[in-house]
Amino acid sequence: MLANLMRMYLAADATDRAEGARAYARYHGLMGRIADRYGTDLARVVGGFVALSPNSDYVGNVRSLISVLDGIRDGRPCHDITVSTYKHCRNRAYAYLTGKEDFMTHAKGLKTRAFYMNVLDPTDPDYVTVDGHIYGAWVGQNLTMKKALVSPRKYRVVEADLKLLAAVLGKIPNEVQATIWFARKRVLGIKYNAQLGLFAPADDKWGTSLDLATLRAYQPASPRASA
Repeated sequence: MLANLMRMYLAADATDRAEGARAYARYHGLMGRIADRYGTDLARVVGGFVALSPNSDYVGNVRSLISVLDGIRDGRPCHDITVSTYKHCRNRAYAYLTGKEDFMTHAKGLKTRAFYMNVLDPTDPDYVTVDGHIYGAWVGQNLTMKKALVSPRKYRVVEADLKLLAAVLGKIPNEVQATIWFARKRVLGIKYNAQLGLFAPADDKWGTSLDLATLRAYQPASPRASA
């Protein structure tokens, strides 16, 4: 279903293509600024960010990451840290951010590992993130979340088609993937949380770049808990 991916890529407007070309570089830059703020390793920060991404919008994801990093800095136990996603995601992020677990050794999902590598090194052509939006573009349907689940076998097929399309276009696979992702969301009217409008620069329609000064951690479960 390479033709469906090509069709959606051709539907991308100038903004979709411009933002798709720099999406992962922007994610990478933001993770770098967060790593610098907390004096920690970039790979750990990216691992924490990816671990916290399920069931969370982008701003909530970054706020959750800051919340876990604040908790680690302040000596709080993991269970006392509040995030916008599932507790097991918080627990994994805590393990990655403290160095108790190595992300690529611990994480097994193809999409999760690809997203991690795309953010860690946006120039790497070997990994490409296939999520429900990309799978929907590949089959040419507007799927429910349940139907958009991608099996490992299908993941490899879609991944191969994305890489082939990228080769034809002379681009990095994650750049093509991000462009299709933005285009599909625009065409189908799928928007980020309206809260993004408070943080997005004028030249960043989808709010990929964020000003850390505007972001706040979630309040811990026990504000008076001792360090």
